Amino acid sequence: DIPPLFRAASHAGLANLHMAKGDRAGALPFRAQAEQELKPFQSQERFPFLAYSIFIQMEARFGDRDSVERNVKRMFRENEKDKWEFPNSESAAAVGYMLLGDFDRALPLLQDALARPSESSITPAYLRLDPLWDPIRNDPRFQKLTNSKP
Repeated sequence: DIPPLFRAASHAGLANLHMAKGDRAGALPFRAQAEQELKPFQSQERFPFLAYSIFIQMEARFGDRDSVERNVKRMFRENEKDKWEFPNSESAAAVGYMLLGDFDRALPLLQDALARPSESSITPAYLRLDPLWDPIRNDPRFQKLTNSKP
């Protein structure tokens, strides 16, 4: 049996995959299921970073700015004092804002995440290669970040 949080994250991941290929109708049932499965975990004191990352991306792909804002604030509140984890939180938030088309919010977060070491630091090379960043790729500020030295 799959642990409930993994099940919720898997359904959110499937919603992300459907949205990434432009299949909103196919993504909707996975989103609904993920949101329902997530409810019991929202009252927990700490929520796993990976789950935040997946859910923020899913809600951003659906254009749900309120949910993205709520989850980013909660994630930052939980991780702001963790110097090893916080850059990952900034990166996850940057993805959410980038997918919402809010490049002005995404880029400073991304710049901060690039400047700090973490357990899974992003790099300029990663930003250049990952197709997730295609929507912002032509922004000169993003290009400057991808050409910077780590």
